[in-house]
Amino acid sequence: MPLGIRFFIPVRQHSQATCCLLFCLCAALWLNGAPYEYTYFCLSMNWRDQLSRLLRPTPMPELAPNAAALQDAMRAKRAMQTDQAVARFDEAAAAAATVTERARIGRLKVETLLDAGRLQDAAVAVEAVKASGNTGSAGAHWRIAAGLVTWGNGDLAGARENFEAADTLAHSAANGSLAALPVAFNAGIYLSEGNAVYAVKLLREALPTLSASGDLDHYAYFNGIYGRALIQSGHEGEGAAYIGKALELADHLQDKLRIRQWSLDLGERAFREGRFFD
Repeated sequence: MPLGIRFFIPVRQHSQATCCLLFCLCAALWLNGAPYEYTYFCLSMNWRDQLSRLLRPTPMPELAPNAAALQDAMRAKRAMQTDQAVARFDEAAAAAATVTERARIGRLKVETLLDAGRLQDAAVAVEAVKASGNTGSAGAHWRIAAGLVTWGNGDLAGARENFEAADTLAHSAANGSLAALPVAFNAGIYLSEGNAVYAVKLLREALPTLSASGDLDHYAYFNGIYGRALIQSGHEGEGAAYIGKALELADHLQDKLRIRQWSLDLGERAFREGRFFD
């Protein structure tokens, strides 16, 4: 017997609206591969029990200890609660399942310390990242962290060397998503040296990969750096739009430091243009 005929036999005593709802349920089961005998059985049951079971919320799986600690650390980082973030990064690293994950968490800890202006603490933390491994993806995380600290010490050539080494290590591990990060950081160095055109080129390569990787924090940050590079290379309007996008993403992440950073950029531009009430 066709599905539609089988459907209306067990539910003919219900209202038209109920029949429509149950028909959608039946169709969904059938389209997902259930045999029509099973759909007939389901619709013969008490429809309230059926809907109650289907609409019952599925319990969310519990996060692994290091994943929960890492989420807490990132929230604290964005809230500029550095000590709390560092403590939770340490917990996450201790529970990490692989050396690469431990190195990644260590790199994020270094970035957090640098954001807070704690350069000496960041330099100490780099050594812990190096201890996680100096080859493959783990090595790439170490060289990125080392590059950031070297940059913080004013050694642009040393920072560039570290970022280029990180790029090579990431590619050797076939980790294209990670390789985009040192390229983006290198763009920041070129921008600081006044080579905005080359910074634009590098960020055009890196941003799509950062977006696809799901690394929203770095994707948001480098949208702002890309905007700065565009402005410095003469594309004022387009650059301001990217900084505005970076601000929106930072607001979504509740990243206090970046909200302040990009708001200041846009405020300075408005002041230069005489838009005092923007």
